[in-house]
Amino acid sequence: MLYAERWNESAQASLAVLNMPDYSLFPNYEQLFWSANNNNSEVIFARQYLSKATNRIHQANQWNSPASRGGWGGTQPTQNLVDQYEMTDGLTYDKSPLYKPLDPYKNRDPRFDATVLHDRSIWIGDTLNLTKGAFQGIMGSSNDATKTGYYLRKFLDPAIITVDNNNGYNNWNNIRLAEVKLNYAEAVNEATGPDATVYSAINDIRMRPSVNMPPLVAGLTKDQMRDKIRHERLIELAFEEHRFFDLRRWKDASGQYLANTILAQPIYGMQIDSARTTYTVFKKQDLVYDPKDRLYPIEQSEINKYGGKLVQNPGW
Repeated sequence: MLYAERWNESAQASLAVLNMPDYSLFPNYEQLFWSANNNNSEVIFARQYLSKATNRIHQANQWNSPASRGGWGGTQPTQNLVDQYEMTDGLTYDKSPLYKPLDPYKNRDPRFDATVLHDRSIWIGDTLNLTKGAFQGIMGSSNDATKTGYYLRKFLDPAIITVDNNNGYNNWNNIRLAEVKLNYAEAVNEATGPDATVYSAINDIRMRPSVNMPPLVAGLTKDQMRDKIRHERLIELAFEEHRFFDLRRWKDASGQYLANTILAQPIYGMQIDSARTTYTVFKKQDLVYDPKDRLYPIEQSEINKYGGKLVQNPGW
């Protein structure tokens, strides 16, 4: 209903869940994804990991851990994402007095450190060196060295010391309460504007005990609240397989789908010299997204069956 822009129905469906006594936000954002906290108070629907399997490997850790832990570094966050994390005062990095160019990862929304491994992150007792030329840094000698200057931290389970130590079994959370709150906030805002329940839903997420970000300022317009909700959805649900689909359904002020511009932007990384005196943003890769990609093409053989009555999707 949310994707179909049936705002009132979507809001009521989310509210039905929010009114259930069964669910509450888990207090620690990072730890809600760990195996020790499977099926915690926030989880509504999850794909269960088989903890008793034999000869298994824990795929999230193997694919995404840094090379120092035997991982493949498969998911590497971009500078595009890193720049979206607010400072702890609630301002963007380019407007906050807390931002220090030679210490750019300090004083960020705590969800940043819970999501992204960066230079000098501490992970299972290791202080990561992701400077240029370091073993697992940019242009490092590891086959699995980062190409963007970052590794994924979210979902990695510290119960797994190395990827061949098969004692981790965190579930994949398909639906959790924070998403429902975001769904509710978006639906109500689009239906009637930013009332008190919209503020409450977003502030509950921002003020989770382990996050403690400032609440939204009062008096936002519908358009301003829309931007805040979309930003919060990007940060809170990062790497949970929502962003791509959100961009394909959201539109800008002119009515164009955001995917047409955002998914066609280059992706960037961060290169740090060995002395950590120079932090340089660089373009890693150009991306291509054609507006016609929003819909699949219809096979010509199917069009032929209907004698020209079946019209090909635009652009194909």
